[in-house]
Amino acid sequence: MLAKSDKKIKFHRRLLFSEMIGVFLFQMILIVFIIMNSLDNFTKDPTPPSVVTAFARFLTGLIMQIMMSHEISEGLNKMKFALNHTWKIKAPSLAWLAGFLQTFSAMAVVIVNYFAILQNDEVIEIVMNFLALQVIAEFDNLFFTAHSNENFIKQICINENDTFTPLITI
Repeated sequence: MLAKSDKKIKFHRRLLFSEMIGVFLFQMILIVFIIMNSLDNFTKDPTPPSVVTAFARFLTGLIMQIMMSHEISEGLNKMKFALNHTWKIKAPSLAWLAGFLQTFSAMAVVIVNYFAILQNDEVIEIVMNFLALQVIAEFDNLFFTAHSNENFIKQICINENDTFTPLITI
């Protein structure tokens, strides 16, 4: 029979998994809505954009790429850490999945950003789509900040005799 603390940890793992999947699905649904909105604006005979529109497209694409490169790198580092340090984590597959979902959603946001800004000819629409995608990309960080519990994070890590305390200290 499982000890009470093991049951609590398994419950927290299931809860964390369901929250990760929920946030990921929410991000993907919003991305699909933006794609559907951009498809409504799609024209069969595109005209060359004005200089202002082209510059707005360039800036928003560049800024989104720079901002999302950090998210992608962070997700890849989480995946690498989970694979290389399975002995430090009680649920390495869950840690790897968190990194994978973060990487996938960040890459999806970048691709949809380029798709959305190329479909719009108005500068205000380009900027609004950029900002909407930025909020979608940061939603997982906002959710984690609002729902994070330091004790829960410490329970996930194997921490006997305070060996790994410096690793989980922020």
